[in-house]
Amino acid sequence: MYYVFESLYIDILNEHAPLKQFQVRGNQVPFMNEQWRKAIRHRNRFWKQFIRERNDTNYATYKVQRNKCTSLRRTAIKNYFLKKTEADNPREFWNAYRPFMHSRKSKQANDILLKEQNAVISDKQQIADIFNDHFVNIANGAPEINEHDFGVELNEHPSIIAIQDHNKEQRSSNNFNFQHINKMQVEQLISNVNVRKSCGHDSIPPRLVKESASAIAGPLSTIMNESVRQCRYPVRWKMGQVTPLFKKNDELRKTNYRPVTVLPVINNIFEKLLSVQLEDFFTGILSDFISSYRRKILQL
Repeated sequence: MYYVFESLYIDILNEHAPLKQFQVRGNQVPFMNEQWRKAIRHRNRFWKQFIRERNDTNYATYKVQRNKCTSLRRTAIKNYFLKKTEADNPREFWNAYRPFMHSRKSKQANDILLKEQNAVISDKQQIADIFNDHFVNIANGAPEINEHDFGVELNEHPSIIAIQDHNKEQRSSNNFNFQHINKMQVEQLISNVNVRKSCGHDSIPPRLVKESASAIAGPLSTIMNESVRQCRYPVRWKMGQVTPLFKKNDELRKTNYRPVTVLPVINNIFEKLLSVQLEDFFTGILSDFISSYRRKILQL
């Protein structure tokens, strides 16, 4: 069902908001302004004129314009960083100053080299296959958990007994069922989507999802309710784009990388809806002293 919705949605996006390719000017500094850009064009024009006719007059004209560009450049840099320093948004400040601060540079995915069986691998497809096999089977070597890891006779632990007694007093049910998801809940979460986040494998930008919230909230709520009713999670929502990020030590070893997965934005909305219902259910069961992974409860 979701595959049909996704195909139709992408077709509509391609018709009304198609992706376009354009050439980005290389080495474009962030403090470039229109006045400085025009001065550079005049400087280049005077330089070409001097190349055609090499005389003192043309060189003097070029030299004056060159010095003007230098002055405008210094002024532009000063105003740019002054503006970022006074910005109310911390993101703007750190984006401007972080490149000049000492930090451990992370290894970019396109620059990764791996060493397997004493051979250095540079082929991108082979590196992707190696990382995929490593991340998929990374937990296979973990030992099985037994009762000795948490203590013998866990059911007799005072905390467990306290929770059971509390549930008896409150007459809380231990049975949980997901409730119906309505259109308004889906539309509200879509309206709060962070448009700065990356899109998943479906190439659907969060900004377009947010802009079309009122149109897609109804069909999505139907798909989500049907998924809960059938106890089947949409396969397309479980697919993610995995990027290996370097941690430390030897950059040629695959074990020194950790995976970061980007899932489709619609999957994140579905997870939040399910998480809210689970949280409401366990809030009435768990003690207030159990604060781990719970919102609005201080953990010491």
